[in-house]
Amino acid sequence: MNDTYTPHEGQDALEDTFIGVTPEFVDEIRELIQDDAVETLGEKLLSLHVADLAELIDQLEEPLQEQLVEVLGQDAIDPEMLTYLSEGSRTFLLPLFGTKTLAGAVKELDSDDALQLLEGLDSEQQRQLLRALSARDRTMLQESLNFPEDSAGRLMQREVVCVPETWTVKQVLTLIRADKNSPSQFYDLFVVNLRHHPVGKVGLSQLLVADSRTKISTLMTEDIHQIPSDKDQEDVARLFKHYALVSAPVVDEDGRIIGMITLDDIVDVIEEEAEEDILRLARMSSSDFGAGYFETFSRRAPWLVATMLNGIITALVIRQFETSLSALTALSFFMPLPAMMGGNVGLQVVTVIVRAITTRDLLPHNASKALRKEVGVGFLNGLLFSILLGAFSVFFTEGNFAIGLVVFGALLWNIIWAATAGSLLPLLIMRMGMDPAISAGPILTVTTDILGYAVYLMFATAWIL
Repeated sequence: MNDTYTPHEGQDALEDTFIGVTPEFVDEIRELIQDDAVETLGEKLLSLHVADLAELIDQLEEPLQEQLVEVLGQDAIDPEMLTYLSEGSRTFLLPLFGTKTLAGAVKELDSDDALQLLEGLDSEQQRQLLRALSARDRTMLQESLNFPEDSAGRLMQREVVCVPETWTVKQVLTLIRADKNSPSQFYDLFVVNLRHHPVGKVGLSQLLVADSRTKISTLMTEDIHQIPSDKDQEDVARLFKHYALVSAPVVDEDGRIIGMITLDDIVDVIEEEAEEDILRLARMSSSDFGAGYFETFSRRAPWLVATMLNGIITALVIRQFETSLSALTALSFFMPLPAMMGGNVGLQVVTVIVRAITTRDLLPHNASKALRKEVGVGFLNGLLFSILLGAFSVFFTEGNFAIGLVVFGALLWNIIWAATAGSLLPLLIMRMGMDPAISAGPILTVTTDILGYAVYLMFATAWIL
């Protein structure tokens, strides 16, 4: 397979899409697999870009994925394609490949991609694959597995071009051409001292246009951003964004360079972290799309239990005011409003605050300013909607201003509370060492629901009955 996209006969369906493969093309391939049209399949697939082939496989059912691998042949599949597969497809397909085939794939891939393949195997398959590798490759992968998950050490690739500052451009170019272990793609080479500590970097473009006799020391810039191997990948992504980096060296605890991280790795991290944030807002730690029935049930049930308990507590609160409700039925019509409006306001505030914490836009020096702003906006929203809904309740009850006053007061109180709690809870939860993205939402929902009903009924009891 080629790294560049090459249209060919029978692939017209692909030309209508800017990225990836069309549903029509996937259906066509599905039919060809079912018809066992080996020759036609080969013609249509072997010139696809590896990313497009991976997307195609992801959209096929598992039995068809297996048939497709058999049709193409393990040796004909570009190892890079395996790194583009979704986690579910990779977990299913990798065990179908023999240890010898996987070992050959690992040798062709950069170390970070090879590690990705290794992580898709179970422990026994990992041991078999590691035994089939050379001592150098085996040691390199085992060392990478020892780094914490989601750390810079797991993210980096071990292949990196390092040169002393006393070398000339000619010497460096000679090294790059001769060294079989050079990275397949790189943007910077790193200048190191005798202790193998990075002291500078030179962009590849600078190297190519410089005179061959130029010393590396005159080309290098000392503006490098060393990344500790145990640094969390989210912090690494933030570093790349802040300084507009395309690559950065990774160092061990002694400050020696052991690898590098490049921008294409960071794109994957950003997507992964964004997915985690979205799932946390739904009270889930990871996606259960590809999980089994019981696993999906066990992940979702705890938060539904919390919601059920919230409902039970709310019902008990309402029961305490049973006499008030039976005395004036019209009160029950507007009772859900404070809880509903407060919950929505709180969710808006929590989402904004948690995102600001994640991106580090919210820091200790501006926390009070953010709190004042959110409470102020909550007061304005509360005042507006309390007036509107209070007036509506008066109209709905044919001039009962007492009910309008209850709706106005309870709604204003709960919206202001939701804005205040939505701002404070994430900060307090983070200070306690917990994740505000997971914990703040449920706590806020409980308080806005219970207090929304309780305050409404207390106002009704005090002002009407």
